[in-house]
Amino acid sequence: MAVAHPEGGVADVALADAALTDAPLLESSALDTALPDTALPDAALPDAALPDAALPDAALPDATPPDAAAAPWHLPDYSCRVRVEIQNQELSAPLTDFTTLVALDAASLSCGIVPFDPLDLVFVDADGAVLNHELEPAPQSAPTPAWVRLPRIPPAPAEAHLWLYFSNIQSGSSAPPSLAWGPAFRGVWHLAEIIEPYSVVHDSTSYAHDATPDGLMDASSLSPGLIGHALGFDGLNDRLVIGDPSDGSLDFEAHTSFTYSLSVYPDGSAGQHDMPWQKGGSSDSNPGYDLELGSGCWGVGLSNGAPGEYHILCFGEESDFTPGWINLAVVVDRTSSEVNVYVNGVQESWVSLTPGYDVNTHVEASIGAEPYGFYAYRGLIDEVRVVAAARSAEWIAAEERSLRGELALLGQVESGG
Repeated sequence: MAVAHPEGGVADVALADAALTDAPLLESSALDTALPDTALPDAALPDAALPDAALPDAALPDATPPDAAAAPWHLPDYSCRVRVEIQNQELSAPLTDFTTLVALDAASLSCGIVPFDPLDLVFVDADGAVLNHELEPAPQSAPTPAWVRLPRIPPAPAEAHLWLYFSNIQSGSSAPPSLAWGPAFRGVWHLAEIIEPYSVVHDSTSYAHDATPDGLMDASSLSPGLIGHALGFDGLNDRLVIGDPSDGSLDFEAHTSFTYSLSVYPDGSAGQHDMPWQKGGSSDSNPGYDLELGSGCWGVGLSNGAPGEYHILCFGEESDFTPGWINLAVVVDRTSSEVNVYVNGVQESWVSLTPGYDVNTHVEASIGAEPYGFYAYRGLIDEVRVVAAARSAEWIAAEERSLRGELALLGQVESGG
C-alpha cells in the first residue's frame, strides 16, 4: 500500500577516489556587478495537497551569439552553452568539494532547431576544465536535476560561475555518476527509481550501498519529489533495507565526525517515533544513530550501547512544522563534542556529546522504518545522505539553497562553437 501522491509535477531539483580537476572556479575582479541576494522560500503549503514547489523557470530569450568580450568558447564541438551563476553572497568562507544542483528546464534551454537533450551536455569550470556530474530522473514535465561537483566555491565578493555546454549529439559526458560525489560521501540515495520486483534503489556513491524495497512498496510508491522523484512510505511496514556494510562505511567510531540528512514530506503521524532514517540509535541497548518524527518529540537518537548513555535530542514537535517539504540535517562534530540539528538550513537545537562517544554499530541501516517495519514513517522521503564529515553551518545553509534550486542559476543561452 502506498501513500497518496502529489497531483501534478513538483520541482526538480554518491564515493569516488578519483581526483578532481585542479582548476578552481573563477575568482575574478573583472566582473564587479554584485549578484542579487536570493531568499529561501517560505515552506508553508496548504494542508490539502502535497507541494508543487516549482524551481525558478523564467523563460530565457532565444540563443544569441556571444559578443567579442565574452569568455572563450571552451568546447568548439558544442553549438550552445549557458553560463551558470553560483549565488555565493552569503558565504564568508570557501566551500571545497561541493556538489550542487543545477535544474535543467528544457523549455528554457532552447537553442536552434534541435531539442535540448540532457544526455549530450558537459559542465566545465570558468577555465574550461570538465566537471563531473550526475543526472537524476525526473517527472515528465519537471526540470532534470543535474548534480555538479565543484572543486571550490569562493566567498563573496569573489565571483563564481561555471558553463553548461550542450547540443552535440556525437558527445556528452561518459564519466561514472559516482564521480559527482566527493570522498566524504558514504551514501547518497535520490529515491528516484520505480519499485518493481527484484529492483533496488541505488546509492550514487562508489560505495554502492543500494537499498532493497521491503513491505508493500511498488511502482505506485514513486511520486514527484522536492527534487525529481521521491518515494512514498505507508506508515505500516514500507522501508528500504540498506543493511550493515561489511566495510563499516556507515559506522562512525569515537573520533569520526559525520553528518546525515534527508528531505521529508510527512503525511501525518503513524506513531510516536516514526523513523525516516535509522541505523540503530533508538535506545541505550541499540547503538547507532537515527531520526525520529511522529506524534511525539521530533528528535535525534544517539546511542553507544551502554546503559544510561542514550541521547535523544528534541528539535520540535509535529505541530511546530507547516505541512510541506522539510530538510533535516544532523551534524555530529567530534572536534567541538556537539550534536547540531538543522531544519531547512537553520540550526534549531544542539547538545554536548561526551568525548569518545562511539556510535559504531552492527545494526542494519534502513530508510522508512526500523528492522521488521517497527516505527514506520508515513509520507514522502527524498535526498538521503550520509557524510563522513562535520558540515559547517554555512555548508548546511548552502546545501539548503541548492536543494531549493537557488544556489546555481542558469543565464542566457548562447550559440557558437
